[in-house]
Amino acid sequence: MMKFLIIFLFPILVFSQIGVNTNTPDNSSILDIESNDRGILIPRLTDAERATIPTPIADGLMIFNTTQQRFQYFSGGNWFNLANEVSCDYISLPSQIEINVDLGASRSFNIDFAATLGTPGNLTTGLFTTSANLDVSLNSVTNNSSPAPLTQSIDITLLNTSTAVPGDTGVITLIVTSACGVTKYINVNVNVTGCDFNLTANTISQFMTVPTAGTNDVTFNLDINQLGTLPGTVSSITANPIAGFTTTTTNVGCSYDCDASITFSGDNTILTGTYTFDIDVTSSCGTTNTTTVQVIVEPLPRDCKQILAEDPTATDGVYSIDPDGSGALPTMDCQCDMTTDGGGWTMVLNYLRLTGTDPAPVVRTTSLPVINSSVLGTGEEGTIYWGHAGNALLSNFDFTTVRFYGLSSDHTRVLHFKHTQVAMVDYFQTGAGAIDRVDLQANFTPLAGHTANLPGLATNNNGNQNNNAMLRRPFRRNNVYEWDINNGDDWEMDNNLNNSNHNTLHRIWIR
Repeated sequence: MMKFLIIFLFPILVFSQIGVNTNTPDNSSILDIESNDRGILIPRLTDAERATIPTPIADGLMIFNTTQQRFQYFSGGNWFNLANEVSCDYISLPSQIEINVDLGASRSFNIDFAATLGTPGNLTTGLFTTSANLDVSLNSVTNNSSPAPLTQSIDITLLNTSTAVPGDTGVITLIVTSACGVTKYINVNVNVTGCDFNLTANTISQFMTVPTAGTNDVTFNLDINQLGTLPGTVSSITANPIAGFTTTTTNVGCSYDCDASITFSGDNTILTGTYTFDIDVTSSCGTTNTTTVQVIVEPLPRDCKQILAEDPTATDGVYSIDPDGSGALPTMDCQCDMTTDGGGWTMVLNYLRLTGTDPAPVVRTTSLPVINSSVLGTGEEGTIYWGHAGNALLSNFDFTTVRFYGLSSDHTRVLHFKHTQVAMVDYFQTGAGAIDRVDLQANFTPLAGHTANLPGLATNNNGNQNNNAMLRRPFRRNNVYEWDINNGDDWEMDNNLNNSNHNTLHRIWIR
């Protein structure tokens, strides 16, 4: 039998098609082989021979493995079997899983497989891809390389080198390959948790007055509560800088749950207005949360009530105030009672007189008296402790309640009460009209130590006394009990002696 060697010389052409046994290769093919009595024989290699194939091996390289008697192809660094003659598949695996994983922690979850077609053989699960923000290690797969049906437990660690922070999400993809060559992919949605925390400022805004020297301070307390499953600590507390303010913090480094604080100190260069600060708190795992607070800078407070509202820890004493804010009145000192009946009282009248004297009262228009002594038998006329606010000065105060306090060496009774009355406020601010004596008598509130007969037994009162509205008999029981200051030579405090032959103390506060 003669054999012929036929040599075909093919020119090298770019984008050419090759047809074997056909002059019209299919337009979709680069090589079209037609035959009705022959097949294609691809390289046949044993396992050992396959291992000698030069690297790198191209994806898609195909052989027939004579050791395993299977067609195989190469992809992604691994050899895979083409499907056997008998179809195989496995189902009941989720196409998507959602898990929560703390940053830096491990997490396990299960995947269930069930064989449905043929015999898939051993199932092998590995990590295929991860989102760019996740750095995940696959720690273990229980029942890996085992035949279906089976349940695999996947254990992973979300490494601290991930760029994700608690609250972020990402995806990892698992690849599951069966011995019969079926490959499937499972997406695992990862919710990044960890040492996240909730940040709350107990107070959203606080008032601060412009200091005449040094600084004035306001402190915001911060509640830091753990949200994630891993504990954390506070690494830093910072606020956006604003000229004129400095900050100090407490409890940096505290462990959740904890309280920290930040204090804003304003110097005398700050201007009145509202200043907004974003406070950033960063945790040991890199999470940063922000809360916003406001510091409202005002001129000096208008009265003792405002001082106490802005600083509930304020104590009795002398404070600087500016009753009309940016108006014409100068700043002035005032006596504040921060204790009695809830505090916040501003003293507007103070007369401590020595027996046998009849000094003239002082109407104050740009200042207020303060306390030096409360001991009967002391004379304070001619000092800064003597006098009362006139109608014009009182009109700059916003008050609703008036408090009276009085002593006399003529008896041991103490007059101490408060009353809320629009007519009384109007009368003291304008000097015109009179207080509502009937309302006063029926509705006054006695305070600590009150034993006097007035105002409970008051039957009369004077009116239209102008700047002397608080002095001249605003309430009395005619010729028996009176509140009277320098009316003639009368200095009466729950009595009616018609002379000055006794020590007296008269005080009025507003709030």
